[in-house]
Amino acid sequence: MKILRLIRVDMQKALCGAGFHACVLLTALLCLTAQISFDPAAQTGCSVLQAILHLSPAEMLQSTDYCWYHAIECGTEGWLPLFLPLLAAFPFVPLSCDERESRAIRLSCIRLNRRAYSAGSLLSAMLAGGLAVMTGFLLFAAAALLIFPQASAYSAELRSSYEWCFPTIFPFFPVLGYPYLLLLRAVSCFLYGAAAAAPAFLLTGLLKNPYLTVTIPFFLRYLLTELYGKLYLKVYQDVMHPNTALETFLDVTHPNALRDLFTLGEYKWAALLYAGILMTAGGICWLVLTDRRVDYGE
Repeated sequence: MKILRLIRVDMQKALCGAGFHACVLLTALLCLTAQISFDPAAQTGCSVLQAILHLSPAEMLQSTDYCWYHAIECGTEGWLPLFLPLLAAFPFVPLSCDERESRAIRLSCIRLNRRAYSAGSLLSAMLAGGLAVMTGFLLFAAAALLIFPQASAYSAELRSSYEWCFPTIFPFFPVLGYPYLLLLRAVSCFLYGAAAAAPAFLLTGLLKNPYLTVTIPFFLRYLLTELYGKLYLKVYQDVMHPNTALETFLDVTHPNALRDLFTLGEYKWAALLYAGILMTAGGICWLVLTDRRVDYGE
């Protein structure tokens, strides 16, 4: 009960803070930078924002690339994954650093106990980051729904060619339709944001500088993205015999696996288990570190 009370108080502070609203707004804006279509003749891509500014409704109906669901599906790509560790830390990590700087953490630890406080703070950071990213995504999705054509507006031929694989990937799509897909995407964004917020918060146990705690995960994400990009090239070194085992491993362990969780098919549980193991290991290290400190992290 003490942990739940702490999480409730922390979430109230986070939801009312400027960091939460900044994360929501920046997440929605970064979704606009994602590429939504590609013109092979001109060898140029079109971002969501460019489509909104330069294409008429009639032009959007010429291709399902401009369907509203395709827009929100592409929205979580682009620049968002790179900046996500930075954005997801905004709602709670600065508040935690301020609490340590003001020495209010000592009172909180005494009132509860150190272990309960540490566990509750970690959960609060992940919840705040996940909610902020999911809210920003839903804000973008609402705008896309108002601006881009719905699937029903396209011709039967175009719609059939666009939706042919949905029943295979999403078994309940024929019954529940696009609201079901939006719900799955929102859940994956919540998990994506929650996992992205954890590294920055864990670093608060080692660093007092709030700028370093939010920028180090950003650079680590960049390095991992580059590494996985090079590893994916090795999958298809032999085009006739691609390395499917390596591809599966990369899909499951990729930093963006939670974003694409519900499109991984039978491997989604492996990706979820892998992320859970990482979060659990990080949480245990965090609890051990904070439990052994004698300065309450001040």
